[in-house]
Amino acid sequence: MSEDSVHWQRNLYVCVFGSFTTIMAMTLLLPFLLMFAGAAFNAWVFLRKNRAREIGT
Repeated sequence: MSEDSVHWQRNLYVCVFGSFTTIMAMTLLLPFLLMFAGAAFNAWVFLRKNRAREIGT
């Protein structure tokens, strides 16, 4: 094997490993991210209603 073929194979292994770890991390993070997004949306709606009440509309 020449040195050029070793570089692309090592890069391929690194990219596959990086993609795998990213997919696993997103799989583990997704349920908690949805809970956080729901809580943030509810807080935004609550603050918007209170601000409208203060303005008098």
